[in-house]
Amino acid sequence: MASRSSKSCLSPTCTFPPAKGKRYCGWHWLAKQPARTQTSAARARYRACPPGQRRRRVPASEWPEGGRWCAGCMSYVPFFYTRGSRCIACASAASHAAAIKKTFGITAKEYDAKLQEQGGRCAICQSRPVSQRLAVDHNHQTNAVRGLLCKRCNHDLLGAAHDDVAILRRAVAYLEHYNGI
Repeated sequence: MASRSSKSCLSPTCTFPPAKGKRYCGWHWLAKQPARTQTSAARARYRACPPGQRRRRVPASEWPEGGRWCAGCMSYVPFFYTRGSRCIACASAASHAAAIKKTFGITAKEYDAKLQEQGGRCAICQSRPVSQRLAVDHNHQTNAVRGLLCKRCNHDLLGAAHDDVAILRRAVAYLEHYNGI
């Protein structure tokens, strides 16, 4: 196996230097992070772009070699970190926003407000999401949004109980009865 130069990322085709203290370049490291970390980085790139230089489209002739313009965060990103005309983080955020709007009728701002209200944690178990966004929990009869839950609480707990309070009460009673064993 050929030894790698300490001046390039561990990815075989990457030409960017590793980030300080990392084995990967900043872009490959970012690609391995959860959606919230990637989205935060995209927001930071957007804020770093002076308002006078923000534009949705940049001709391909102006793109740096190996990169393209992201229409979301309005910055240049490497090709491997893009989906269509956006970086992975901006494409993921746009896709998520469209899905929750279509499915639950709430905007990304409403989702973010609910997430902020819950302190970035699952409303039931209080865990912070690691790799996936919190799911929008809703009443299946009225479609009213109740809160944001991790997959385990939304699917495995409430879904397995079919949103039936009586089943959940019996589960609590069972655990309380056998707690000392």
